[in-house]
Amino acid sequence: MVYIEKKKKALDDIVYEKLKNGILRNNLPPNYQLVESEIAKILNVSRTPVHTALKLLERDGLIAIVPNKGACVTRRSFNQIKNAFTVRVELEKLSVRLAAEKITDDNIRQMENILAREKQAYEARERAEAYEDGANFHILISKITENDCLINYINEIIIKTDVYNIFYVLNDPELNKKYRTPGQHRDILYALAEKDTDTAVKKMEEHIESTKAQLNLYVNYEVKGLDEIFR
Repeated sequence: MVYIEKKKKALDDIVYEKLKNGILRNNLPPNYQLVESEIAKILNVSRTPVHTALKLLERDGLIAIVPNKGACVTRRSFNQIKNAFTVRVELEKLSVRLAAEKITDDNIRQMENILAREKQAYEARERAEAYEDGANFHILISKITENDCLINYINEIIIKTDVYNIFYVLNDPELNKKYRTPGQHRDILYALAEKDTDTAVKKMEEHIESTKAQLNLYVNYEVKGLDEIFR
């Protein structure tokens, strides 16, 4: 879900991404038990990369690891969701403000490519892919700032809030409203391309607040086994 350069992935990263995608796509519902030995057997790996992957998922708030009980998928309260978005809007306003000072033509082309993929995904109703492209758009903005601390915080808060997006928006089968996100992202890009800091900050704030306002508490799960998810 984050914007990274192409490189060979470590084994624990592979396990982490497979489990994370299973949770984000609601194939692993809340309270689903994740057993290290079972995961290691299915993937034909040692328990070490599985243990590392579970720790990363716990860091992201996707699972809880309870002593003597093991790991299970978590679900956040609506108040926790609102708190996360309150933090995100301030981080993203800072991110876009700093990015407006440093953005290059190459950055703009990268962002245009991301938004083109996002638009296609929305039109095809491939909402999981659209959300991933959207996350990449925000992460790229943070990378333009060249502020490592901010980049890390943005990565973490996007993971947390995109989990909520997918839990409470993506999987609502009755959601037929017009998607506003692509247009909002385009407005942010236009402001950045013009180096219009005030407008970029305003558009970012409106976008995050709009996303938060769409959240609902309906979740539709399509539960799958670990072997199917990993396959």
